[in-house]
Amino acid sequence: MTPTAAAIAAIVEETHAEQYEPVLQALDVRLAASREGQPKDRYRVLVSDGTHFLRCIACAALAPLCGDQGGLRKGCLLKLREWRVTRIQTRAVIVLLDVEVVSTPLPKVGTPINYAAPEELKKELAKAQPQQGYQDLAEDVVLGIARAMGAMRPGGPSQ
Repeated sequence: MTPTAAAIAAIVEETHAEQYEPVLQALDVRLAASREGQPKDRYRVLVSDGTHFLRCIACAALAPLCGDQGGLRKGCLLKLREWRVTRIQTRAVIVLLDVEVVSTPLPKVGTPINYAAPEELKKELAKAQPQQGYQDLAEDVVLGIARAMGAMRPGGPSQ
């Protein structure tokens, strides 16, 4: 058994079939940091489909599965039975509600990279483009001043 190809994109972008139960690999399973007064049984699970990886939060009901005595460990394959996708700032996070561990730990499958949904990429590009535009404008202004002062003539600086 191997991870379901393109599963992370299908989950985040909601392009999957109605009865979709993808298989993903757990790249990391660790106790999530909690604030004072909150339960300390929340786990973060980093999952991969072999191409992309994405952060997940396991619901409190899955804590026994994720803990030291549970079967969900780094490298295991898990079948997602129920989940929700939520957004934290601009990042998608999968909240795992029901999973089944379908294998013992295996070596990492593929060379996954962090998943960024198309709308996240657009936001990142929008942030980067104005800065580049200002940089281009600044260069044009400097070159215009240099030309006006005669420093940019074909023969070099004017005498």
